[in-house]
Amino acid sequence: MPVNFRIFSEPALVYVRYDGYAWLQETIDASQACAADPRFRPTLPHLFDFSGVTGYEMDFGRFFKLQADLLEMYVPLDSEMLAAIHAPNRVAQEMAKLAKNFWDPVPGAVLRVMEDFDIALDFLGVSQTQFQRLLAQSD
Repeated sequence: MPVNFRIFSEPALVYVRYDGYAWLQETIDASQACAADPRFRPTLPHLFDFSGVTGYEMDFGRFFKLQADLLEMYVPLDSEMLAAIHAPNRVAQEMAKLAKNFWDPVPGAVLRVMEDFDIALDFLGVSQTQFQRLLAQSD
């Protein structure tokens, strides 16, 4: 599956990684599984890693339905929800722009698109060392 997520508690972070072609149904399935995880909270910082995306399905009707469903999961927020999208290439940046444009007007949602992975981690308050430790512990 090209969409995988991990939820870490210390430091708190939801990490979502895309690899290969990003299909909407796989995004829907992953978001539902993430929301059903008992460790999930909408206020956790999110890091979306689009660096492995080679292309993406664009069905505007299904895309906006997915975004509306995600909006129900996250809003109303009782505080800010920080999210960073790591988008180091053209395809990733196109996909990130679609998501960012949808979420920009949502109160409490602060989403930034960044080409550099370390800067994305720093924006979320996570060091590269902490992140590598989290990945090693979850393998």
